[in-house]
Amino acid sequence: NLQLRANFTYQTTDIIDKDEAANELWYKMDKGFQLNQSRGLIALGLLKDQDEIDRSPKQTSNRPILPGDIKYKDVNGDGVIDSYDKVVGVGHPNVPEIVYGFGLNIEYKGFYASVFFQGTRRRS
Repeated sequence: NLQLRANFTYQTTDIIDKDEAANELWYKMDKGFQLNQSRGLIALGLLKDQDEIDRSPKQTSNRPILPGDIKYKDVNGDGVIDSYDKVVGVGHPNVPEIVYGFGLNIEYKGFYASVFFQGTRRRS
């Protein structure tokens, strides 16, 4: 006896409308984006030397910024890298968009074996 089974689910949760206060920074609002969408800073590369650190927007950190640290984009243009520079679209939502699984059962002359694999994709 041989039995195969599989499942696949795809779902997305776009926020079509939400009663939220107007925000001058459109990318800080939830409307138009996915539910539980990750937000983060945009990396532009690495800081090469002290001169580049001095010319770059000020990064808020609990330690000194050194050559080799990540250089981030100043999205709102205020000269400071902070939470107002975090944008939507960094990674995927924290709820998986794809859930899948497949399994196999084998029975032969009193011997029985079963395996099942499952996983998720497109989540952060």
